[in-house]
Amino acid sequence: MEAIFDLEDVKATLPQSSTNQALRFQEMMSSIKSNTSKEEMLSHLRMALIAGFARSHKFEKVLLGDSATRIAINLISATCKGRGMALPDDLASMDTRYSHVGFLRPMRDFVSKEIAIYNRYFNLEVASIPTLDTLASTPKFSIDHLTEHFIQSLQMGFDHTIHTLLRSGAKLKHSSLSCATRRCLLCQTPLPRPDPGQHCQSCASTCGSCTPQSEEWLCYGCRRTTSELQISKLPPYISQVEERQHNQHLRDQIKDFLLEDDS
Repeated sequence: MEAIFDLEDVKATLPQSSTNQALRFQEMMSSIKSNTSKEEMLSHLRMALIAGFARSHKFEKVLLGDSATRIAINLISATCKGRGMALPDDLASMDTRYSHVGFLRPMRDFVSKEIAIYNRYFNLEVASIPTLDTLASTPKFSIDHLTEHFIQSLQMGFDHTIHTLLRSGAKLKHSSLSCATRRCLLCQTPLPRPDPGQHCQSCASTCGSCTPQSEEWLCYGCRRTTSELQISKLPPYISQVEERQHNQHLRDQIKDFLLEDDS
């Protein structure tokens, strides 16, 4: 996961050693105290790594193994965490949030029990990847873990629980107030359109000349996830957005005075 600090698409100006990357990643994760926020951060960084790898190798599609059970759990947990804006993409058969890369979910119509029976019948080995909640001793380890326990207990008594949730979630659409060109830097969810009259955080006025700060390029859910972090501890493609926006703003201001090479 530490490779997120040196993705080809988003690497910092100076190359970093793998040891330095690992230290930065460990420092970032240790600064997050909430298990829920840690799971959120790992999930978003993992998706960013997969998208970056796919782009660098010119893969247009990536297949995900999300089952109907996992998607239903994410529907409820994301709602609890204030990530409602991301649900249309999280539940879609094809997630197109990341530019030039589409994430497909071919297993979204099968519950985890059906998949387990299929694997056992055909003697297929299951790749088990440990996560933060693998050894969790209580359902209250995190919001995701508690939601998983809740949904699975409901499914045991009511077989149609998961598919009912998915049918309800399929009706969700992006708000007309969201802007397709402004996306959260961490999860790529469309952000609300900026209010032309809102006060900027830099000078507490409506001057219109100040550039957006990094926090303004994060959705509500990601702002809560990173609330315990200093922006400088995040990967460069997030932490350096303010500097890039400022440089672009300066470039726009002097573009009429620049001399062009006609040769």
